[in-house]
Amino acid sequence: MCIAVVDGDGTLKAFSRMDGAPLLSVQIAQDKAYTAISFGMATHDWFDFVKDDAPLLHSIIKTDRLIVFGGGYPITTDAGIIGGIGVSGGHYTHDMEVAQAGLAALWRKPAGHPYWLLNQGCQSTSLKLKIMHQRDTLTQ
Repeated sequence: MCIAVVDGDGTLKAFSRMDGAPLLSVQIAQDKAYTAISFGMATHDWFDFVKDDAPLLHSIIKTDRLIVFGGGYPITTDAGIIGGIGVSGGHYTHDMEVAQAGLAALWRKPAGHPYWLLNQGCQSTSLKLKIMHQRDTLTQ
C-alpha cells in the first residue's frame, strides 16, 4: 500500500510505501491525491460523473494524472481545500478505507499529544501548521 499527501497546490508533502507494495501504486497514490485537490471531489465520484457521458468517458479519462476510481480525497476545512490524500496498492475499496481512516485521524486529538501530526511523517512544516491550526480551530 502507498499513501501520498499533497498540499492545496498538488505538491507532494508526505509519502509512504509499504514493503512489497506494487511499484505502479507509487504514482497512482500521488495521482489520486492530485485528482482529489484538482476538482475538490473524491476520485471515486469521477466514475459516476463520466460513465454515462460518452465524450467525457472516452476523452477526459486520458488526462494525465486523472484517476477515476476510489482512494483519493480532498482534505478540506471551512477555508476550502488545504490538501489531498491518495492511497493505492489494494482493491480500490480498500484504498478508500485507508484514505478515510487517514482523514479521520487528521482531526483526532489524542490525549496528551496535541501535536500528533509532527510525528506522523509529514515533512512540510507549513502543511503541519496549517492542518494543526485548522484542526484546533474546529475542535475548540
